[in-house]
Amino acid sequence: MKTVLILRHAKATLPTGRLGPPDFNQPLSEQGREDATRIGKLLRQGGLVPDLVVGSAALRARETAELVIAESGYEGEVQVTEELYLAPLNKYVAYLSELPNEVERVLVVGHNPGLEELIYQLTGSDKTLPTAALAELALPIESWAELSADGRGRLENFCLPQDVED
Repeated sequence: MKTVLILRHAKATLPTGRLGPPDFNQPLSEQGREDATRIGKLLRQGGLVPDLVVGSAALRARETAELVIAESGYEGEVQVTEELYLAPLNKYVAYLSELPNEVERVLVVGHNPGLEELIYQLTGSDKTLPTAALAELALPIESWAELSADGRGRLENFCLPQDVED
């Protein structure tokens, strides 16, 4: 059994027109920073600290991952890649299917609509994934190479930052 924790990046600042940073460089808002910290606390308290963190290279996703990691106590590797920036379903599946088998639980920090599609295709659950929402998926596979978008997985948990107690 493998576990995928899917986390949509936390809330970013609003674009400020032509003078603001482009989408890829949008930083987190103050609310986004608070929400990411809450999700990190949830991982720590819930015994869900991953074996590996992978994520989009977009600034808001990197900042989300950094804050989650700091609060969760995760001390492992972080794989940041432009390949997961606004990635469609097939990119996520391809990336995850190449993970080393010693990884039992992976945290994926990315973007919609690809993450919502990933949840649906892996579990059959049609979930709306707002910013900083976390979904825990249990997959009936022994090897990441077996990963396919066949709906055989199970949505174990779905949490929003406001669900985490202070």
